[in-house]
Amino acid sequence: MKKLLSILIVFTMFTIIPLVNAMDYGVVEVDSSWKWVEFEEEFSRIPLVFTQTNSYNEADLTFTKLRNINTTGFEVKFDEDFGTDLIHNVENLGWVAMEFREFGENGLSNLRQPFPVATRTMPLRTSFSNPPYFLAEVQSNNNFQPVQIDISSLTSTSFDLRMEEATGFDGRHPNEMIAYVAFDDNDNLSYTEFGKIDVDNNWETVTFDETFLEIPTIIADINTENESDMVTILITNVTETSFEISLSEFNGFDGVHTTEEITYLALGEKAKNIVVVSTSSSGVSYIVSALDDAGHIVEEMDALDITSSLTDDYDLIIYPGGSDSYYDLLADASIGATIQNFVDNGGGYIGICGGTLIAGNNFYYDGVNVPYPSMMGLLDVNVYEYSDWVSYYVGSAVSLGHEVEMEHEIFNDYTVSDIVDITYAGGPIFTTSTEDILLSFNDDLDSSLTNYAISGEAAVVAGQYGDGKVVLSSPHPEYSSEEILLAYVEWVSS
Repeated sequence: MKKLLSILIVFTMFTIIPLVNAMDYGVVEVDSSWKWVEFEEEFSRIPLVFTQTNSYNEADLTFTKLRNINTTGFEVKFDEDFGTDLIHNVENLGWVAMEFREFGENGLSNLRQPFPVATRTMPLRTSFSNPPYFLAEVQSNNNFQPVQIDISSLTSTSFDLRMEEATGFDGRHPNEMIAYVAFDDNDNLSYTEFGKIDVDNNWETVTFDETFLEIPTIIADINTENESDMVTILITNVTETSFEISLSEFNGFDGVHTTEEITYLALGEKAKNIVVVSTSSSGVSYIVSALDDAGHIVEEMDALDITSSLTDDYDLIIYPGGSDSYYDLLADASIGATIQNFVDNGGGYIGICGGTLIAGNNFYYDGVNVPYPSMMGLLDVNVYEYSDWVSYYVGSAVSLGHEVEMEHEIFNDYTVSDIVDITYAGGPIFTTSTEDILLSFNDDLDSSLTNYAISGEAAVVAGQYGDGKVVLSSPHPEYSSEEILLAYVEWVSS
């Protein structure tokens, strides 16, 4: 979970709270008994919680009840529809908890329902160009009567809201805390996909634009009221590529419902479209295999095809080891310019061993600043390589210790000063005064080699170039530390 900053203020109308680019989400098994759901990490302030059943294991319809939301978690249960046995089988419940900023507009309100059909018109403070995607949910449990939020008349500037009680109750409901979030296409995150779909009581299949690495969490809400019969959303068969959705009317109605507009939000790590440059390194096949096994979409690309084929359809490019990168740019300078433009516009770059040689400001070989070709300058680093390092270790790779220098998302599983063993095959060292040094060498090279005392020198550096992220790694994580390679991928593509 990524932390958020928030302020939780209760008014008799909505308090508008901008979101940060962070949230916690998941899927939990829930039945008709209260269940505690713990966040992966504690929030700094009380978050807003939105839920949706992600399975359909029993025909009896349910209301989802929340209570005791705090910075560490929340309680949740199902209440079955009026006239059933009130005992519900286990269902998969998708949930998302969010604090504030950079994900559209959200708010929290303390409202009551004085009359069954009374609605309130609530203003949106954000200047949406069209009616936004929209989710709303009760956050408290101040009354035993099951209730859900009914949204109608959603426009770019406002929406109508009421609390709708289960059939058989009087429709008057005491104060509850109600949360909402409104967002548009500008708010998409690397781990979200959302949209709107028109749905009635027939099953529809929603196919994602991008494949998720694992089955995602689905949240959904009805944004219209084209028919007054009380209805709920059913979701089933959630996979990495799609899910099925329909509407179902509660007991006491005819079971046939007209089309309503639904917002859906899918959350999870997505498969990345990755270019791996074909080089002379044996690491190429290891990189491709690790990425394939993780579910990513991988294309090996000849360096001479980069200029014509490296488009924004890809999320990142990996330049593996070997001296190929140097000779590729020497043969065609437009390769470097294409990669610069790709990263500047938001693509990621991972250079491994020889793939780092052309990515800094200057390249020193045997102590001499090599003037050609022009370096890409993706990071503000100087790169130092020696011919006898290459001769000694290429084909005779060893495992070297590397010290974690700072807290960073890539090395979340480690603490500062931890030693990480990664395969080394003659890669360079880096010097920088501005970029993040993630790992330094903790071992020296063979004492027979030029400038063999590299302990303390930078081994892995990371930073930003334009809108894109860059990792330069002297060691080879693909050989025996695939999880580090995958962490590189996740970070540069986030």
